[in-house]
Amino acid sequence: MGIGAYDDINHSVYLRAAIDKDKRGHSYGKILLEEITEYIFQKYSEVEIICLKIAPDNKASLMTANACGYQWLKDDYYGKNNPYINKK
Repeated sequence: MGIGAYDDINHSVYLRAAIDKDKRGHSYGKILLEEITEYIFQKYSEVEIICLKIAPDNKASLMTANACGYQWLKDDYYGKNNPYINKK
C-alpha cells in the first residue's frame, strides 16, 4: 500500500496498492481499501478526496473501488476509468 503526496490545492491524496496473485479472490483488496479509506479520512482531517488509478482492464479492481464508495471522476492521461475518487 502506498499513499501519494498530499495535494494541498485539491485536498487530496492518491492510493496505490497490489494484492499478491496467490491472495486474490479472498476480498483482501476490499477490506484493505475500506480500512485505509476510513483511516485516512479520520486521521488526516485536511484530506477531502482520495484518488485511485486503476487500469481500465482491471475489472476486479474497478468493481472493488465501486463497492467501497469510489466513483469515476473524469478522463485523464490514463484513460476513461481514471481516476476513481472517494470524498468525505
